[in-house]
Amino acid sequence: MATVLILDDEQCLLRMLAIYLESSGHATLQCASPESACEQFGQMNGAVDLVVADVTLGDSSGVEVGLELKTKAPDLKLLFISGYPHNAWSIRDSALLLKLPPDSVRVLQKPFSALDLLIKVDELIGDLPKSVTSTLAGSA
Repeated sequence: MATVLILDDEQCLLRMLAIYLESSGHATLQCASPESACEQFGQMNGAVDLVVADVTLGDSSGVEVGLELKTKAPDLKLLFISGYPHNAWSIRDSALLLKLPPDSVRVLQKPFSALDLLIKVDELIGDLPKSVTSTLAGSA
C-alpha cells in the first residue's frame, strides 16, 4: 500500500480522510498546515506516494503546496479536494493546476464518500483494496 500525506486545515476532515485511507491499508501523515506538510514531506525524504490536499487553506493553497512538493519529487501524485467547483477556484490555483501533468492529478468535489476517495486514489496510484474492487464488481 501507499504512503499518503494529507493536508487539510479542518481537523475533523483531516481525521476522516486518515480513517478512510488507513482502513484500506495506507499509511498516512496528517498535516494541518502547509508548513507541517512541507516539513513532514522533507522528513520522509520523498517517500510519499500521494498528497491529498484541500484546495483552500486559509492564506495558502493546497495546489501551491502540491506544486512545490512535486518539484522535489516528480513522480508524486496529487489529489485535491474542494467544496467549490473548479470554476470557482482562485485564478492563481487554476493557473497552478495547469502547470501539473494531468496524469498525476485528480480533483474530488466535496461532499464525497469513502468509496469516492478510494476510487480517486486508485486512479492515481492503482492501489484499490480487493474488498473495494469486490464491492464495485458486485454493484455493476
